[in-house]
Amino acid sequence: MIRRGLNLVRDPAQRAALSPVVETIAEVVFERWLSGRTAEDNRAEHEFVVFGAAMRIAEAERLPLAGKLVVVCATFLHDTYPIPRVTETAIRETMRRDPELAARLQEKKARQRLEHMLGGARNARLLLRELEHPLRRGEPIVTGEVRERCAAIIAAHDLWKLGKPHPAASDPEALVCFEADALWPLHPLGVLADLERPGESGDPRDVNDPAEWRKQIRHNLETLREYRKNWEADGEVFQDPESVFRTAEGYRLYRGWAGLWGL
Repeated sequence: MIRRGLNLVRDPAQRAALSPVVETIAEVVFERWLSGRTAEDNRAEHEFVVFGAAMRIAEAERLPLAGKLVVVCATFLHDTYPIPRVTETAIRETMRRDPELAARLQEKKARQRLEHMLGGARNARLLLRELEHPLRRGEPIVTGEVRERCAAIIAAHDLWKLGKPHPAASDPEALVCFEADALWPLHPLGVLADLERPGESGDPRDVNDPAEWRKQIRHNLETLREYRKNWEADGEVFQDPESVFRTAEGYRLYRGWAGLWGL
């Protein structure tokens, strides 16, 4: 998955510069955080799928090498601080029977998301200071500027899930990270990750039942489209009247995955 993502970068010099950084960071992040993930958090493939989408979008948007390095770091380090999830499904189902409890769940979700983002930003700063460049001994794996841009993106990467109009299209690196991450719930592994989490009753769902897959993907697509209203007052230009995608390549991937499910 790493090699396929890197091969999307057309410039041989950029690809050669990115390769040792990607491979080093991915290996350390996998060993330190991803390999121990539980179903309640996410699948270990998440970052690798997001990396592939991010490289497609970054290449189409012609991000320079420094911008791609920021995207790489943010892609692999954005979810290193796990939190107990309060899902949109839980909030919706609770709203029907107890609106006050649903409001408290919404507040809890916001607190947890902020903790998740700030914790991930701390982890990113610490790791990127710690790692040496594999080909240049004694030098940090990325510059301080790349490290701080990465941490800033991670510290705000889920604000869109809290109703904030973030990121803006004027921040291309954050936008690439956002769109690549937003595609995950439509990817087959992303849908599977949702199905593997215990349902609201605490019981596992049947991942071999096509009806469960159809129900989950419809929910994921509906949730993604609901976030579009975050940017209604900001004058952002989108690719269609209902999705959250502003780049042409992000939208192409979105339509491809939605079309796979017949939606």
